[in-house]
Amino acid sequence: MRVLICLFLAALFFTANAEGEGEGSENNIQKQRDKAWALSNIGETQKAEKIYQQLLQEPKVPLEISFNYMDMLVAQRRYRETIQHLNSLLVSRLDMWMLSQLRYNDKNQHLSMLAALQQKYQNKEFSIRYAFKQAELLLAYGKYQEAFDWVKDYKDISGNRIYAAYFALMAGELDTTEALLGKVIGNVEYTPHEQQQAEWLRMDKRRFWSPHISTRIKFIDNKLHGTFYPVETELMFPITNWGRVTFKDYNFNGKDQFSLKIDKVVGFKDKLYFAALSSDNQFGFKAGWQRRRLGFSQLAFKGYYRDVETDVTALLKNFALKSGGTISGYYKPGRKTILGGSYTYSDYKLPDSGEEVGYMHILHPYFMYILDDKSPTLQHGIGWVHIQGKGNTDYIVRRFDMPYYVISGLRYFGPYKNLFHYSFTIGYMRGENFEGLAATPEVSLRYSFDRDLDFLGGLEYRIDSLSGDGETRGDLGINWRFK
Repeated sequence: MRVLICLFLAALFFTANAEGEGEGSENNIQKQRDKAWALSNIGETQKAEKIYQQLLQEPKVPLEISFNYMDMLVAQRRYRETIQHLNSLLVSRLDMWMLSQLRYNDKNQHLSMLAALQQKYQNKEFSIRYAFKQAELLLAYGKYQEAFDWVKDYKDISGNRIYAAYFALMAGELDTTEALLGKVIGNVEYTPHEQQQAEWLRMDKRRFWSPHISTRIKFIDNKLHGTFYPVETELMFPITNWGRVTFKDYNFNGKDQFSLKIDKVVGFKDKLYFAALSSDNQFGFKAGWQRRRLGFSQLAFKGYYRDVETDVTALLKNFALKSGGTISGYYKPGRKTILGGSYTYSDYKLPDSGEEVGYMHILHPYFMYILDDKSPTLQHGIGWVHIQGKGNTDYIVRRFDMPYYVISGLRYFGPYKNLFHYSFTIGYMRGENFEGLAATPEVSLRYSFDRDLDFLGGLEYRIDSLSGDGETRGDLGINWRFK
């Protein structure tokens, strides 16, 4: 009898000890998970990844850790590794007959597997997190509608509405976007921060898609060339969720350029447009294409014929018309670095006299380091501007080189996503008949009085010998959305 009692007590001891060790292991995993999540959110991604890799070796690691790990990978634009981990997650949880049918690009097979997985493991949260992760990956590669298709079945779950509205907006599902945001804004079930997120997303939608009329009065004060007051007026209407049509008038010293522009918009970022121009009764056109992959690259082309020059002071004061094109782009090799550049060719003509004043090639490579990519942002950059031209030197720069450094940032604020932007550029110019330091401080502001009215303003000062030893530029305007 004593032997049985001793065996029973020993069994209780070892069982309690094992349970204690299990609880300790679970607590340790939770602490390590929280630590990794915190490290990834303050930019210590290498330390976070090391912890995640250790946790993922655990035999019964919670699914949340895998998804937190993939969140970190997506933030670093490591999409291939995210896809590999996502598929390995499926492999470890699906039966072999399901694995044999797995094809990454076949959404229907993925959904059928998820349904089987949900029934087998009773884990709906896994299905939801998996769907949103797939949507993030598809969005990064420009497949906007496919991304929304993944999450639309979960869009009305309370905690998903804001993020689902973002995917709907990118896919051009404007009514769905508005309906989801309407369930958040003014709803006491959501925190003030969540309601602000929803309001800001609604403002992005309204500024881009709502019909509007805007006018901007600019002023340019140059010691050498004089003072000018160009005025721009614009009227825009959306074409359902397909694109937009824009009427615009640019007035300068009694001369006008009228334009009618139609642009096809895909995913809120990709654009294809064409505009017919009438510049002082001379007809022209401009066309362009832009493709942006969220978070890591952009490529754009633009061509124009008899378009008005609005930047080079010596040319704009004579309402010069330009013909040529631009190619530009950037690539983000890392979360905090950008490599970019542009090349432009333009030849110029004065419409009054018909004089061909010459042409310019402009090359502009640059590098940016992003110190902080969340509002308020801060970035540093270096670049080089090279111009090679031929023609009348009253208008055309024959040779120009300027390496430069720039610091810039922006801040969103207020209930309607107001915007303040600043930059300061300093460089050393060297040309055929001039050289010296150049500096340009610049600020701009967009302030919304309510959801339908923006006040716009900006101020820039150029200190350099090329623009006349000092030039001030500014503008004031309003943008009124009437729907």
